[in-house]
Amino acid sequence: GDVYKRQSLSSLPMIDDFLTYLRCELNYSPHTVDAYRRDLTGWRDDTTSGGRYAFDPASVTLLDLREWIFSLSKRGSSPRTVRRKVQALRAFYRWMMRSRGLQANPAAELTLPKLEKPLPVFVRPEETESVLNEEVDMTDFEQVRDRLIVDMLYTTGMRCSELTGLTDAGVDLTRGELKVHGKRNKDRLIPFGKELADMIRHYQTLRNNTAGRSELFFVRSDGRPLYRKLVYNVVHRALQPTTALRRSPHVLRHSFATDMLNDGADINAVRRLLGHESLSTTQIYTHITYRELQQNYQQAHPRALKKRRLIMEVKIQAIHFDIADKLVSFINKKAERLARHNVNISTVDVTLKVVKPETAMNKEALVKVAVPQQDDFVATKIADTFEEAIDLCLEAIERQLEKKKDRK
Repeated sequence: GDVYKRQSLSSLPMIDDFLTYLRCELNYSPHTVDAYRRDLTGWRDDTTSGGRYAFDPASVTLLDLREWIFSLSKRGSSPRTVRRKVQALRAFYRWMMRSRGLQANPAAELTLPKLEKPLPVFVRPEETESVLNEEVDMTDFEQVRDRLIVDMLYTTGMRCSELTGLTDAGVDLTRGELKVHGKRNKDRLIPFGKELADMIRHYQTLRNNTAGRSELFFVRSDGRPLYRKLVYNVVHRALQPTTALRRSPHVLRHSFATDMLNDGADINAVRRLLGHESLSTTQIYTHITYRELQQNYQQAHPRALKKRRLIMEVKIQAIHFDIADKLVSFINKKAERLARHNVNISTVDVTLKVVKPETAMNKEALVKVAVPQQDDFVATKIADTFEEAIDLCLEAIERQLEKKKDRK
């Protein structure tokens, strides 16, 4: 009986059935369903060695899953990625128990890796204003549309998926409100002001003349819907002149929330505007505002000035690529050790780029350290990885700092 049951289970297209269940019965968004598809098909391919063996999730044990999770970590998957894959496995096996009669969930006892909670990346208000004040050709449909995309993301705090799904019917110029369809299939209203309303009117006129009337608010010049990568490219290009470490649509959402709280908005109001279920999700932005208050205090208050070293600011620029959060965290931790050699360091500038892509040693790091009333300390190194290049640079600068001490 058990053998027959396992054969019948393994012969079913279980992953496809599970994804259909998520999409049709639980109303999960297409993006969430795609993420589950990638995670589960990746697990299936690893389990079957690329299809050389039969796929039989009913025979998988907790030990098998732990070995797979361990292999992901060895291959360099981040804790966030591993955590998402574990959650996908848990959901899949819960569905197997309900719909396929599986007796136990081998994924139930998998431990979720702990995540660091880095503060959200945001664009400073003066930089955002500079971006939005850049001149565009108001007769060019794509230029006007792209400017409105950036403006609307920052002015309303909506998600990228909410922007691409925004309908013409959801834009109420009379009331100054947008109706967006957010996570968990929930709608919410977001107010906007006259400046954005004027831009919307102008865009709609251009769009109707260029692409024709459309049910969707944002479209391409041929009338087809936008896609996520197009929106990402628009935002990335617009934020290129800024100092933000990342330049994505979500960074503008972070900027919206940060600026609202910095200017005195009630946190519950910001939570509702963002469409957060829990207040704790919104509270991360208060950590940013508190950190800036703390830095202002340390830099300005006379009693604080007597007891502190200068607050060291680490600036990171990645040329022609998006830097990973893990690498940012690595650089910040490594830069902190420089304070042991000179407590008055004010700025550590790190520039990263890839050189000679055809070679192995193609990761270049340039580190410049500024100390008030002294010459800058600079080092440039090329290595196989950015981490190694940064280590070499910092070691060189540490030697420079020590030599400077000895001369005194």
